[in-house]
Amino acid sequence: SIQAGNHTIYLSIKTEKLNSFSRMFYQIDRLSSIVFTKKLDTKNIVSMERMFVHCDSLKSINMFYFNTENVKNLEYFMYSSINLESLKLPKSKASNLVKANYMFSECKKLNSIDFTNFIVDSNNLAEFHGVFQSCNQLEYVNLTNFNLQEVTDMGELFSDCHSLKSINFPDMKTNKLEVMNKIFYGCKSLKTLNLSNFNTENVVEMRFIFYNCSSLESIDVSSFNTKNVKNMNSFFYGCSSLISLDLSTFNTEKVLQLLEMFAMCTHLSYLDISSFSIKTENYFDIFDGIHSEGTIKLNKNIYEKIQKY
Repeated sequence: SIQAGNHTIYLSIKTEKLNSFSRMFYQIDRLSSIVFTKKLDTKNIVSMERMFVHCDSLKSINMFYFNTENVKNLEYFMYSSINLESLKLPKSKASNLVKANYMFSECKKLNSIDFTNFIVDSNNLAEFHGVFQSCNQLEYVNLTNFNLQEVTDMGELFSDCHSLKSINFPDMKTNKLEVMNKIFYGCKSLKTLNLSNFNTENVVEMRFIFYNCSSLESIDVSSFNTKNVKNMNSFFYGCSSLISLDLSTFNTEKVLQLLEMFAMCTHLSYLDISSFSIKTENYFDIFDGIHSEGTIKLNKNIYEKIQKY
């Protein structure tokens, strides 16, 4: 049965023969609350893609009884539910999850997500692009219950999360990662990050990674393997609180784009790029706006390039 009152739905229909919840509440913009009762059987559901897209009035949702064991697709799950303020994921595993792109993207008022009892132990999760993109009020994300070892794409993961102050990543390597574009783009409240578990040896795209992370005071990227990276445009653009940056372990042999890499790092007083090899002409404004009295440690290759420029 479905009971509705004051824009609230209590859902207790029999669903044991269904295998998809895709677009179930798609664009129901007057719905303010949903309660999924114990009778709801989701053990056979393989797709919850776009399930709550544009539920513009949704403020609360109880999914305590969800069983996500067989779900493969959670793409755009809560996309643009713009009034949802908090969310607690069910006590369940997601052992078969493959796609989670834009799962909570554009939930602009979402300030907390509780993953405490939600275990993503899938060995097939590959697509993790833009999961929290533009969650403007989100302050803390704990991903320690997520298996990210097979993920290839983390582009825009926290893009424009303006209030984000802390992220806990799982204690495991990202061995298959290829795309990191805009992963922390516009995270202007982040002061520090621990990226020591990131394996970047297969990454080819690193543009705009820390773009306008204006509160970032320190960052250790010495564990980054950049031997296959082709694009580093605006890598640290606008990191105006960074004072010191050591990139002496970076390999830039394959990099084709270095435009504005350190531009507008206005307080950067020490920069070590002595390992850099610039074989491209696309490095314009690489130091634009950085500290005029700072120290930049270069090698002969870069010095000669800059002299020509």
